Amino acid sequence: MKKIAIITVLALILFSLSAAFVPFSYDRTSPIFSSPSRILEEEENTPFGFMVDLSSDIKGLSFLSSPLSVTEEASKNMVRTLEKKDAEWWKNNPEVISVFSSYDASFPTPTFDSETESLELWKIRNYLSSTFLSSSYTKERRAYVVSALANDGGVFSENEKIGGDTDFFLSLFGENVKDGFGWGWNVNVGFDGSDRLFGGGKSIFSVDARGEIGYAFPLSEKVALGISCIPSLRMETYILPSSYTLSRLQSNMLSLFTEDFRFGMGIELNLGLSYKVNEELSFTLDGRNIPSLYTYWGITLGDMASFNMNFNRLKDTWIELPDAVVAAHWKRGGHRVDVVMDSIVSQMLWMKEVDGYEFDFLLCPKIQYSYYFAPEKSITAYLENSMIAFGLDFSGFSFSLSYVLEDNNIGVKMGYRF
Repeated sequence: MKKIAIITVLALILFSLSAAFVPFSYDRTSPIFSSPSRILEEEENTPFGFMVDLSSDIKGLSFLSSPLSVTEEASKNMVRTLEKKDAEWWKNNPEVISVFSSYDASFPTPTFDSETESLELWKIRNYLSSTFLSSSYTKERRAYVVSALANDGGVFSENEKIGGDTDFFLSLFGENVKDGFGWGWNVNVGFDGSDRLFGGGKSIFSVDARGEIGYAFPLSEKVALGISCIPSLRMETYILPSSYTLSRLQSNMLSLFTEDFRFGMGIELNLGLSYKVNEELSFTLDGRNIPSLYTYWGITLGDMASFNMNFNRLKDTWIELPDAVVAAHWKRGGHRVDVVMDSIVSQMLWMKEVDGYEFDFLLCPKIQYSYYFAPEKSITAYLENSMIAFGLDFSGFSFSLSYVLEDNNIGVKMGYRF
């Protein structure tokens, strides 16, 4: 009991300390190790496996297949926004004028003064609505103007958001769980896309390597306690909207990357408690990310080219918001139902950090139904917030298809365990 009390006190201290950090939303931990008390019930031996996870909203798919059609829509959105700007705005944003002038020497570069302000503004508005959107101004040239201004939120209306959220993850992993002890590894390559193609937001390209170790033991006939620890190494770089659009327009993936790279390390700690009512029903309570710390250093491409790895330049410390997750698990025959409630604590902590954030109850419940018609062969239906998903597992092969109603986002996962 003394050991349990010490672990509980440490967990509460770490939980309270971690609330003061800025959250970093990135979680690729295996489900077995994110709910460690269940390690006692699980058995897994996968020397090697892989999972490809691709999701995108409809606009993102349209941009990947036909970038000119999406940039054409964005150019109209941009014109509608710029036509509403007053002379003071144009005075304070000379970089926007510079972009138009660099692509078209006939752009009416303004010289604002009190006598000619209205005339100069009329010339710009006339240029935008007539010349810039005319057929003589090619779609390709409009696309390059739009991409050059893609990072400037002031030239695109928030009310007419041009979407394009495309995410991609490739995970390589291995796991071994037996008799209450488990370990694993995974390497993840990810592209976490911004929810806007134009007008703000950043995408992140990242590579991380993780080790996973967990242990669970019974406290009584019905109660079990588990703990897991996940150390990690990570590299990432931001990708600006302009870089993303240009890479597709030019079919040059190398233009995605910027000079700003980050290297870091982190550790994640999870605690779990399970209560087994009977052979069919059990409950779990998990304390996740208590804490989950990530420290990183900034390295430029120039530093790497000159082998000047100055890791003394500590940039920041990030953390995944801690959370308490309550779940019920029911199984009978081949049927299995899992009902999970999470994001309650993390949302409350987020409300504390961000003024104006409103608690969203629909983020909390997650319901999954699975039917096992043979060992390692199952079908699954999943519901979370506005996302519905259907999956198939067949002798190591897995496939799932998801759809997010709110964002018109389509997701596909495919993987195989050897």
